[in-house]
Amino acid sequence: MLDFREILVSQAPPDFLDQATDVINRANAARVRIFSGLRLEENMLALEYPNSLLVIGSEAGVAIATMACETSGVALKVELVAVVPEAKGRLIAAKILERADQIAAQRELTSLLIEVVDIGGLIAYYEKLGFVEDSRVTKPQGYWDSSMPFDLVTMSRPM
Repeated sequence: MLDFREILVSQAPPDFLDQATDVINRANAARVRIFSGLRLEENMLALEYPNSLLVIGSEAGVAIATMACETSGVALKVELVAVVPEAKGRLIAAKILERADQIAAQRELTSLLIEVVDIGGLIAYYEKLGFVEDSRVTKPQGYWDSSMPFDLVTMSRPM
């Protein structure tokens, strides 16, 4: 069973931030590499996402998934959705996005919004979860320290 723990990034203790950073970096390392080195450096969550609610999904006390979310207009913007490689294929990302739906409903928001890097079938995966592509922009090599250009796709799903 997936248990959720959540806290505002600005209020999170260092070990909580470290667990989330580890999940994100492990998930990124298992994908097609367009980002050099670690996806997130130490303290990057605190610096870049201080107002986000950070959610960690754990099984048997071990962090296996994460996401950050923040209200953006009438939508809940979801970022940094990540699942450790050994948990792939178990619909963990879908379960953590169900938690995003609950958070959005509690805040009386009307949709989820997510930005997805178009690699490794991610767009098709999110489409299966009910998201539709709203826009797409090609980012140049070097954006987010990328080793090549990539498409960043904005997707949404109504509540």
